[in-house]
Amino acid sequence: MSQPDDKRKQPRIPVEFWVALSCAGETYFQRATNLSRTGAWFAQTFPLPVGSTASLSFELPDGGAPVRCGGTVVNAQDLGMGVNFTGLKETDRVRIDALVDRASGR
Repeated sequence: MSQPDDKRKQPRIPVEFWVALSCAGETYFQRATNLSRTGAWFAQTFPLPVGSTASLSFELPDGGAPVRCGGTVVNAQDLGMGVNFTGLKETDRVRIDALVDRASGR
């Protein structure tokens, strides 16, 4: 799973889903390729500057209602960016936790 020198605090799981990211009056569709309890990695995109904030909307594979929350770019490199979730509803946090737990064998 994680490399020994991995400084991430949360386990990540591989995913494949689209996220609608709205920032500065524009909406972009980003491909999430990994997910943790606190955020996601968007691959194959021109990253926003670190510190940028956005509104996010995405569907988890559990078939529930779309997750809607804020996000802050915390890592930007090459053609990808890491985004931390902000303002996540408790019910959505529980759903993400369950997905991460199932996928990571917890």
